[in-house]
Amino acid sequence: MSEHENEKLDEITQSMAKFRMKRAQQGVVALAILLVVIIVIFSFQRETSVETTVEETAEPSQPFSAELAARQSQQSGEFEKLLIDRIRRDGYLTVTVHTALLSSPENANDQFRKADQPSTNLVWGALYGIDTHFPNAAKWKRVLTDRGDGNSNFLRRSVFKKTSRPTEHWAARGITEPFDVYVLALAWHGDRSLDAMQAPVRDAMCSIERTIDADGRRLRFGGDSVILGYAGENILLEEYVDPIAAAHPCKLNEIRGIFYLCSRSAVVLHMPLIDAGFHSILFTRGNLPPEAYTINGIMDALLIGDLDRGFTDSAATQFQRYQKGVDMEKARALFYR
Repeated sequence: MSEHENEKLDEITQSMAKFRMKRAQQGVVALAILLVVIIVIFSFQRETSVETTVEETAEPSQPFSAELAARQSQQSGEFEKLLIDRIRRDGYLTVTVHTALLSSPENANDQFRKADQPSTNLVWGALYGIDTHFPNAAKWKRVLTDRGDGNSNFLRRSVFKKTSRPTEHWAARGITEPFDVYVLALAWHGDRSLDAMQAPVRDAMCSIERTIDADGRRLRFGGDSVILGYAGENILLEEYVDPIAAAHPCKLNEIRGIFYLCSRSAVVLHMPLIDAGFHSILFTRGNLPPEAYTINGIMDALLIGDLDRGFTDSAATQFQRYQKGVDMEKARALFYR
């Protein structure tokens, strides 16, 4: 590791330690183990070796333990009840996905990484971007697309829909009628990656509801969604910021599922979010291209009702399908719950 990388690692570790001390003073139990991360800073490149992506992994700040397993088991039961109650109440579930457009300041001619151009950006309009992949290869129905809700936060937003038919998993929970799943995807300007990363936490903890009229329904997204997530670059690897700080002094009043599909999200995000009361849907141990087939894998598991381990298996299946040369074992090893 170079001297510059060692200095960056020291800066991140010191920053995270300061935030943990501050949270402990506010009555939050300090994490038992300080994060030790090995950071390799580089821009996302679509051409990056996938073999390197899945093998260069780092472990979360707190190893999986009996205590963590017990906590996740309790949260799993609460999350399952939330899903059942929403399906019975509304006849549908909503999911909110925040994306930050990738940018490449050093290469202004890279059409796939222009921070203000959703139509060609890798995370939005390119082949595996969510706005292209979902309504095409993933077979979701687009029910809305526009340039946002009138404020300056989003360059684009789209709503997609799929119907869940009765499955043995849902039938075992007493759900025997079809229900719909709606996904709201929001494209943030690439210069606002930190805001986009903090948005799922802020939406959920501060009950920021994003209401959209579409498909003949008044759909409630944001803080009212059962699952919230982020896909894009993990800028916390460059400079650590407490992921809960943006939501202060809000607290999570009802359990929500959360995922972060960005490089090494399990290392810097998993335990703080579990401590805040979120139910872990999916995080990553290694470097991950933020492409929509992995999000679709999470949604496939939700649609059939194969929850918890099913989220990992389904996401890994999609990852292996699109990343040629990666076997299932390595694909699973990339993800963490």
